[in-house]
Amino acid sequence: MAVVRYDNTVPSDYYVSVAPGATALSDGLCRAILCSEDGALNLTDKSGKVRTNVPVQKGYNPLRASVINNPSSGSAPGVVYALY
Repeated sequence: MAVVRYDNTVPSDYYVSVAPGATALSDGLCRAILCSEDGALNLTDKSGKVRTNVPVQKGYNPLRASVINNPSSGSAPGVVYALY
């Protein structure tokens, strides 16, 4: 598993393209999410709680998640990256 820095004042060490689905992110909890467009996602947070229909904006979203899933309603962004 990768070492995750939670200091958002420095660039991410690496990023991974994510196809929203119900499986856990392979590198664990990400420190932010990059989206190609506005939309919504279901996210599992650090505590393991599933947050439904979380609005995300085009660009950087300072949201930590261990699972990134399609929203219950609305549409997911076309391209999503998990930043570590």
